[in-house]
Amino acid sequence: MDIRRYINFKKKEKLDESTACKFVLLFQGRTGSTYITECMNAHPHVIMEPEVWGGWGFQIPKTEIAAHITRQTEWLHDFFEKKYDATVRAVGFKTKLDDVLDKKRFIQYLRENVFKIIHMTRQNHVKLVISEINAQRLFDKQKRWNIDNKSQRPGPFYLDIDRFDDQLKWREKIEDWLDSYISLINVPTLKLYYEDLLANEKDFFKKITSFIGVTYVETSGVTKKNTPDNLNHIIKNIDALFIRYKYTKYEPMILL
Repeated sequence: MDIRRYINFKKKEKLDESTACKFVLLFQGRTGSTYITECMNAHPHVIMEPEVWGGWGFQIPKTEIAAHITRQTEWLHDFFEKKYDATVRAVGFKTKLDDVLDKKRFIQYLRENVFKIIHMTRQNHVKLVISEINAQRLFDKQKRWNIDNKSQRPGPFYLDIDRFDDQLKWREKIEDWLDSYISLINVPTLKLYYEDLLANEKDFFKKITSFIGVTYVETSGVTKKNTPDNLNHIIKNIDALFIRYKYTKYEPMILL
């Protein structure tokens, strides 16, 4: 984040809801959210916090949930009600739905405070799950979830097909859950796909900047893609994966 916009001496004021945008990027892992956050923070008129609640959904003990719900509420108020440099026209953050501890209250907050939602997902669920598995390999070895240099990529590996199948089914349930939740909120929503980011980055970010009401500025981030798009370059037993899903909806996802 460019903290200079917090500490400079230009005129500061609360966001005007009639002219400035509050937004949240809702996502599940391995959908490009880190790179998007980096690019948005490089925009001169946008401030976007990273995953400030990361891991809360499964790390917080049940006895501390209530206290952390209060902490999330206070953070939302502090972040979105503070005074920003007058040049800032959009302020947002990203979170996984798992990490929102009071989901009903969160819906109410977004509605009452005139938010917009960016919904980030992927169309190719096969590559999504392989990216999840590969990211865990990266974390186990390097204690990081993302890379800034392709030389840091984990090498090819043998995929446990049964484990992959279980994870694929679970991930599709999670994506359906996120879809249903966002539809309940009923605020302006922009649904974007990771594949569109890869295909045409400029058009992808033009959609975001138009949605949040700022002029498009070409920016870039440092995060690189963990997993090669060509699965032959990462899965040693790709033939076994193909045989498992031949004649199913997943077959084209392996071939693409």
